[in-house]
Amino acid sequence: MDGVRQAPVVLPSSLISTLALHLPELCDHLVRGEQYKCNEMSFRMQTVAGQSARIAFDHTSLTLSLHELEYLVLNLTAVADQMAWYKVAEADVSAQVQCAARTTTFIPSNES
Repeated sequence: MDGVRQAPVVLPSSLISTLALHLPELCDHLVRGEQYKCNEMSFRMQTVAGQSARIAFDHTSLTLSLHELEYLVLNLTAVADQMAWYKVAEADVSAQVQCAARTTTFIPSNES
């Protein structure tokens, strides 16, 4: 028996740093049983009944438990760091791709 499956949620890259910034504070509020509310542009996050929170952006909303949020905090920090490194390297990668696209010859290496 299969349950109802929700389509995967795709986070815009602009929200990664916002989530990484606000999620630890949201988790702290949930642990203490306090209310938390955040509104930034098209992004909203707030505590709801029990130890859970609702995150809404664009036309998507999720309700996550404290344990899911803590797991997300751990992973989102790594993703935010990787995105920051990507932004630093983006110009170099783009220049390398453009250089490769202009190349008219290819000489294979003898190295295996």
